[in-house]
Amino acid sequence: MLQQVRGDKIDDAILRLLIEADRPMSTLEISRKINVSWHPVTSHCLKLQVEKRISGFKLGRMNVWQIVKDVPNVIPNSDAKLDSFVGGNES
Repeated sequence: MLQQVRGDKIDDAILRLLIEADRPMSTLEISRKINVSWHPVTSHCLKLQVEKRISGFKLGRMNVWQIVKDVPNVIPNSDAKLDSFVGGNES
């Protein structure tokens, strides 16, 4: 259960970050902003891409991600702040 909760928080943090971004972001940029290793960020981005909530493409050797613009309500509780996850500490 704890892993699912953390996974949902990572998904929400990625979505919020990409919504606020003015350009596509690489996996490394996302991982540094939300303070999570690049590997789980890649996995979560791929999952979100399959769900058609974000889109991704290769730019050279990097994976780059952006929010899908024409999908309403990408985040159920969109009034929450990104800062609530950054740091990733569970209580």
